[in-house]
Amino acid sequence: MVEDQRTREALLQSEEKLRDIIDNMAEGLIVIDAETAGLYWNRRALEMYDFEEELDAIKTFERMVQKIELRTLEGELLPLEQWPIRRVMRGEELHDVELLVKNKEQTWQRIYSYRGAAIRDPQGKLQMGVLTLRDITVKRHAQEALRESEEKFRAVFEQAAVGMGRVTFSDARWIDVNEAFCNMLGYSREEMLATPWPEMTHPDDLDLDLIPFRNMASGELDSYSVEKRFLHKAGRHVWARLTLSLVRDLRGGPDFEVAIVEDITRRKEAEEALRRAKDELELRVRERTAELEQAYVALQRETDQRLAAVEDLREKEQLLMRQSRLAAMGEMLGNIAHQWRQPLNVLGLLVQQMQLTYEVGNFSGEFLKGEVAKVMDLIRHMSDTITDFKDFLKEEKEPQPFNVNAAVAATVTLLEAPLKAMRVEVRIEQTDELVVTGHRNEFSHVIMNLVNNAREALNERAVATPQISIRLFKDASRSVVTVTDNAGGIAEEIMPRMFEPYFTTKGPDKGTGIGLYMSKNIIEKSMGGRLYVRNTGEGAEFRIEFSG
Repeated sequence: MVEDQRTREALLQSEEKLRDIIDNMAEGLIVIDAETAGLYWNRRALEMYDFEEELDAIKTFERMVQKIELRTLEGELLPLEQWPIRRVMRGEELHDVELLVKNKEQTWQRIYSYRGAAIRDPQGKLQMGVLTLRDITVKRHAQEALRESEEKFRAVFEQAAVGMGRVTFSDARWIDVNEAFCNMLGYSREEMLATPWPEMTHPDDLDLDLIPFRNMASGELDSYSVEKRFLHKAGRHVWARLTLSLVRDLRGGPDFEVAIVEDITRRKEAEEALRRAKDELELRVRERTAELEQAYVALQRETDQRLAAVEDLREKEQLLMRQSRLAAMGEMLGNIAHQWRQPLNVLGLLVQQMQLTYEVGNFSGEFLKGEVAKVMDLIRHMSDTITDFKDFLKEEKEPQPFNVNAAVAATVTLLEAPLKAMRVEVRIEQTDELVVTGHRNEFSHVIMNLVNNAREALNERAVATPQISIRLFKDASRSVVTVTDNAGGIAEEIMPRMFEPYFTTKGPDKGTGIGLYMSKNIIEKSMGGRLYVRNTGEGAEFRIEFSG
């Protein structure tokens, strides 16, 4: 009897340990009893289906169907006979079946990966089905983001005006080349991919590439540039400026190199023509008679000076052109980085707010739905930023009339989380309905810059009751928007420099100083308005005016 009691106790302890292990699994687990059709859930599975509060009610497949729906990743509703539970109970084995899971109230949706199998007794009779599920939502979203990134790179690669290609280190062959590179050398894409780059290089220039290529293949060199001659399919040589950059794999080792190839044949031909002209001129001068020797010396000196001046001017013009191109690219990238930094901060605060709301027990489906909508608005806003800045730099963009009141309200809504986090009260006073012509997204960037600058000033100066006031009204024939804070104002000595590019009082780790400069350009150059700042009794007021 004592031994039986010990055996039963040991069995109970073993079962309790097994239940603890199952309940603490990282994956969800559902067991289906073949005889009763009842469902057993581990804790993780209940959490994944949001059934924690309804365990007693969710014990049958029919009840489960009333609470959730399954769809394919393409959005098609999954028939009940194709649900993983039904398939397992038919004896099918499931391996990484990915489905979109939604609750019937449409308050949440996730992507789960299912695995499952049927359990039979020695006679082959079905006893139970076992189903495991993993939440792969983040993984799938990351894969989608990677796919979009690769598509963008491919678009840049294919549409670039200069030649581009990727080269392996194993056999020095091209992995891929764009159309511009093929046209430059007269080969088809297939011919380019089948030919190692040394065979396309002029023999006299081969050593210019080999040593840097080997150093890059060993990981010792990250990039290099060289001017060299390629061999055209027609037999002539093509001068090119070749810039190569090393791309490393996930372990940090050399993977392949990216080549940017610019055709400089015309420049080289011009240089050669200039050299020949100089040589010919010198030859003619040397052939002059002795009687003209004195004149020859003077002429030679003047000729050398002029040639040197022409060469110096040409080099300066080329340097200026490169600097101008780099400056334009740098300014555009700086603007984009500045515009992304603020939405990214807001996005971070929204995520923190969701975590805090969950921790204090106020997390609900309605709250989540609202927060997700805000996050998606931010993501769409960030996605539109690239197009916005590209359009901003174009001369041919077409402004459209838009409602200023709606644009201001939408922008403040996007900034709701960081403003609430700093307890900043935002008051919008709309005396009149304002409609102006321009790009609404550009105008929204300006409002976001002004509100964020005010918020940062309030936070930096630790104002006890931080306030931001936004007024929209008509002043005679002008439409006016003002953004005012109570952060104490701007020092008079820096007031004249507020709209200078790269001027900032925040330090290099908190700002680039491009925001107000960009805002003034948008309002005054793009929209034909006026943006200026003044101090009030309590703080700073930025005023935007449009005529009409």
